[in-house]
Amino acid sequence: MDLIKTRLMNTKGEGIYSGPLDCFVKTLKNEGLMAFYKGYLVASTRTVCWNMIFFIMNEEMNGHLDTEYIKTAEFNVKVLVVGFFVGLFFLVRKVR
Repeated sequence: MDLIKTRLMNTKGEGIYSGPLDCFVKTLKNEGLMAFYKGYLVASTRTVCWNMIFFIMNEEMNGHLDTEYIKTAEFNVKVLVVGFFVGLFFLVRKVR
C-alpha cells in the first residue's frame, strides 16, 4: 500500500496512473511482485528499533514509581513527567 500511495503522490498530475488499482496492476506487470516489498526491511527495522526504545523507556520510567508512593501528591508530578518524556519521544519519531 505504501508503494502505491507514494507512486500516486509522486506522479500527481502526470496521468501515468488512473487510480490505485491501475497503479497496482501496472507495477505488478512491469516490476513483478517483489516491487511491493522494496524498502520493507528498512521500514521494519526502523519500527522495531523505535518500539524497543519506546517500551524500554516507558518501563524504566514507570519502574521508579513505588506502590506506596502512589498515595502521595508527588506521584502526580512523576506521572506527568513520565508521560511528557514518553510523549516527547513519540513526537520526535512522528516528525522524522
